[in-house]
Amino acid sequence: MKHRWLALVALPLALAVAPAPASATHIACGDVITQDTTLDSDLACPGSGVLIGASDVTFDLNGHSVEGYVQSDTFTEFGFANYSNVTIENGTVRGLVRVAGDFNTVRDLQISGDLLLARPRECDERCPRLRAVGDVIERVVVSGGITFRSQDDFRVSRSVVSGGIVAEQSTGGLIDSNTARGIGLTLSREVTVTRNAVAVVQALPRPEPGLGRLSGIELYGTQSSRVGRNRVVGGRIAVGGLRSACLFELPAFSEDNLITRNIVSASSDDGIFVQGASRVGCSEPEDPFLPVTSGTVLIGNRTLDNADDGIDIDEPLTTVIKNRASGNADFGIEAVEGVNDGGKNRAFGNGNPLQCLNVRCK
Repeated sequence: MKHRWLALVALPLALAVAPAPASATHIACGDVITQDTTLDSDLACPGSGVLIGASDVTFDLNGHSVEGYVQSDTFTEFGFANYSNVTIENGTVRGLVRVAGDFNTVRDLQISGDLLLARPRECDERCPRLRAVGDVIERVVVSGGITFRSQDDFRVSRSVVSGGIVAEQSTGGLIDSNTARGIGLTLSREVTVTRNAVAVVQALPRPEPGLGRLSGIELYGTQSSRVGRNRVVGGRIAVGGLRSACLFELPAFSEDNLITRNIVSASSDDGIFVQGASRVGCSEPEDPFLPVTSGTVLIGNRTLDNADDGIDIDEPLTTVIKNRASGNADFGIEAVEGVNDGGKNRAFGNGNPLQCLNVRCK
């Protein structure tokens, strides 16, 4: 089946660059910026780049490019120093962009590489917290991936990401109105993923090696998060746990997540998948099988033309309401016994003549 809305994933890759300020600054490779700086020319720094060495600094590329890294955590005699209220904007970086600190902004930037928003590195008394808060990414084009690591209240919006957008051990984030090959939440809480176009199709160039290699929307070891109003083509939405829970300080179970009003099509697997009981621990023979997901709610989703089931629910502690599945290769909705059937689910034109299993469908 053809989908007219596939055009949504082919967002323009050209970003509007802000008008040049009245004055600009000449800097050299390896310079450390400690005040507001506007680039006056392209900068080629193979093996090096530009460092931002103070808080409350704006680095305006002014439509120019930096070949090399741009990062805002620097090594001092006291250890790694991390800076806050840093803005990087208006140009092209051909290399890694890394920021570590609070309330940093990356916007109107094209990045040939990865964008990493990291927790502050351990250092002296100036950065006792090993988490970051309030970072904002908007209107960026990234040929690799975007990773938020130990971030609270982050936001990424209106961006095009050839790889994936990943949140690791993060809380209270918003991933809104992006185009990406995949979105992943790992060991995270209270993250909202909404209005994104997630496409494993030729409309996005293949990602370069690096961070965030996903296909679809994946939640693992994630709690109280919402995935809603997204369109996924060629991938699936999956909710599951992490098998080797002993490796992590945080719980490796997914609990109380809401999956609502998404459209998922053309996956090579199920359209939406909720993992059932799995061996929890360090994969020893005596480790028990326990539920790794609970409280997942699937409401108002559409799945069509997927290569297996439209919706596959392997965990009975799941609620399914008002979903619609059509044209899938096997069941429209396949669930284990005991699932909470909230009613008003529909399935038609699927490969299995039963249409649904352990869920009543019209």
